[in-house]
Amino acid sequence: MCCITFNWKENDAMEKVKHFRRKGRVSWAVIEVTEACNFNCSWCYAGSGYNRKYFKHMEKDKLKKLLEILSESDVKQVTYSGGEPTVYPYLDYAIKEARNLDLIVHINTNGYLLTETLAREWRKMGVTQVQINIDSKHPEKHDKIRGRKGSFDRALKAIRNARNSGITCVSQTVLTRENEKEVLDIIKIARNAGVERVRIWDMMLSGHAREKENLLPKEYLNTIKTVSDFALKTGAVSIEAGEPLFPLNYETGLKVVDSFCVCLAGLLANFSVRGDEYFCCMYRKPLYNIFRDLNGEKFEEFHMKALKKFSHFISLPEKCKTCEFFEKCRGGCIVRRNRTSDGRDYWCSM
Repeated sequence: MCCITFNWKENDAMEKVKHFRRKGRVSWAVIEVTEACNFNCSWCYAGSGYNRKYFKHMEKDKLKKLLEILSESDVKQVTYSGGEPTVYPYLDYAIKEARNLDLIVHINTNGYLLTETLAREWRKMGVTQVQINIDSKHPEKHDKIRGRKGSFDRALKAIRNARNSGITCVSQTVLTRENEKEVLDIIKIARNAGVERVRIWDMMLSGHAREKENLLPKEYLNTIKTVSDFALKTGAVSIEAGEPLFPLNYETGLKVVDSFCVCLAGLLANFSVRGDEYFCCMYRKPLYNIFRDLNGEKFEEFHMKALKKFSHFISLPEKCKTCEFFEKCRGGCIVRRNRTSDGRDYWCSM
């Protein structure tokens, strides 16, 4: 889940990071409430899409149980994801139940169904942030990537609807070879629509993109530097770097809130509709099942033990251990390292 968020305005997304620094335990959970989706994105890490034959929703009672476990473990925030959360039949219940447990609620949505009325309802229920993708400055190209005609226009409308209701908006762009040269124009479009936070994702070889090496960007780290320079010049206030390779030998000029893998550090837990916990949303092999495997043990302690056991299987190349930047990147991204023969992160140029 390597992504970098550029902030022109701070919001409650930082609460989970502050909480993690104080407590040193899981402070954030991404919950994939459904496998169903009304889009068919070419890079979808979860393999969702409207052409999928079978899909599952998280059962209402299971969701309640999961939220209670998270709340009892002092988790600060949940982000509802999928699939597409707006097609989840119990989304209202999910929002209200999380807020009743005093959890911060964010939603990762494609925005296609986020009308003005729905945005106001979400705000009343306590949703404070939505994440919506813009993957090209060209509407027809964005629509092709997202697998749904009209999705570009709907995304911009959704951003405006959310902003007008008082919900913070994040525009997300998954960097690919097809759009990396457009990224500044994409950000300008998002900023003009009222977006306060911009997020750049690394497209990984997972889900629909498992065998699509041809979609990998050519200049991933250089593109991030370009965005960082643009953010500094246009009044951004900070960067949240969930990308262990950024910044290494580069000074951004902006306050970097964190720069590590949030999954490996233990800040974030990712749950599928079945309750399977993935090390990362891009690494689709379960570490355990939250409904089946706890056996009375406290979630936060069980999770850290499972994480420690998993990380022991991922060996680091000797070159990483002697690198001057090792204390910063800790070997880079485990998912990217898993794709190379020598075990090094394939974006590392050190």
